[in-house]
Amino acid sequence: MSRNRNQTHKSCDAKHMAESEPNSDWELDQLSNYAQEQHSQILDGERRLTPTYWRLGCALILARKACKHGKWGEHLESLGIDRSRASKARAIFRTFDNVADVGELTVQEAYDLRDSKRTGADAATKRTLARFRKSLDRVAERTSGVLEEAIPMAPKDAENLLPAVRGAIAKLEELVQSLEIPVNESANDEPADALAEAA
Repeated sequence: MSRNRNQTHKSCDAKHMAESEPNSDWELDQLSNYAQEQHSQILDGERRLTPTYWRLGCALILARKACKHGKWGEHLESLGIDRSRASKARAIFRTFDNVADVGELTVQEAYDLRDSKRTGADAATKRTLARFRKSLDRVAERTSGVLEEAIPMAPKDAENLLPAVRGAIAKLEELVQSLEIPVNESANDEPADALAEAA
C-alpha cells in the first residue's frame, strides 16, 4: 500500500514539473512572460560571472608577460582556456580599473564598453602622436640644415661636434627601442585574440 502511494506521489511530481514547462497549449503572453523570466535568470548568472572574467583577465595578462616568447597559445591550451574567452577576459580587465566596476554588468556589457572606454584614450593618443610627428619632422629638418653646414667642416670643428651628434643618435636609438616593444608585442598576438578583440 505504501509502495503504491509513493509511486502515485512520484507520478504527480513528474506531471507537475511537466506542466510548469512551456508547451503548445500556452498562450503567447504566458510564453513571453516565461521567456522573460528565464532570460532574467541568465543575465543574473552572467552578472555573477563578470567579476570572475575581470580577475581571469588580470591573471592572464600577468601570465602572458611571464610566458616564453611564442608559447602563449600553447600555454593557454595546456590550461584548457579558450583563446577567445581569454581575449575577452583581458579586454575586460584592461577596460575597468577595479573589479567592483563590473559588478552590475553582464560579461557582454562589460566587453562592449571597451570601445567607449577607448574612444577618449584614442583621441588623446592621436593628439600625442600628432605632436610627436611634428617634433620628429623638426628634428629631421634641423638635421638636414646642420648637415648642409657641416660639409665641408674643419677637422677640429668636426671633432668638437661629434659628441653632440653621437648623443643625439643615442637618444634616437633609445626612442627606436621603446617603439619596437609594443610593435613586437602586437606581432606576437595570436590571430584568434585579434579577431576576438576586434569583434
